[in-house]
Amino acid sequence: MDRQVVILVGGLGTRLRSVVQDVPKPMADIHGKPFLEYLLQLLIQNGYQNLLFLLGYKGDMIKNYFGDGSKFGVNIEYSAEAIPLGTGGALFNVWDKLSDDFLLINGDTFFDIQYEILEDFVTSKNPEFLIALRYSDDLSRYGIIEIDDNYKVISFSEKGQIQENRIDGYINGGVYFVKKEILEPYYKT
Repeated sequence: MDRQVVILVGGLGTRLRSVVQDVPKPMADIHGKPFLEYLLQLLIQNGYQNLLFLLGYKGDMIKNYFGDGSKFGVNIEYSAEAIPLGTGGALFNVWDKLSDDFLLINGDTFFDIQYEILEDFVTSKNPEFLIALRYSDDLSRYGIIEIDDNYKVISFSEKGQIQENRIDGYINGGVYFVKKEILEPYYKT
């Protein structure tokens, strides 16, 4: 598949520091492989071959492990942040490398979705922005996303901002489809 996949792998991983002290969170060892390799294999199985890793904390470890992607049969490019810029800043930092539309994925989240269905939806509905959601009956660790009958987001509440009596709902899966043009008003050259 030709669609570019941009993977956010620059976070500090502060909540996992006690477990993963000397590696970036996406490189946490899971049965002898870094977590990020499992995510990469999922993308490969779904036909994605054009990847852009947005590096930050200890990003050289990721770059050294995955290289140019050839040992996995894909093309991997990198962009490293000298200082953390957040998701928006990281995207603007690689503006010239972004395709006209792309998938944006959290590199520390495994969300096993059917990418074929996502691609079919993108093709048929032509959204400017899409968030893959999952229904959860336990919101204690997550924020919640409210959608209307047309699947448009009407509210986005972070963890800790949810009404006390609310125990279930849709959560953000960390997989997004983005048309670059919707970011243009916010991009400053």
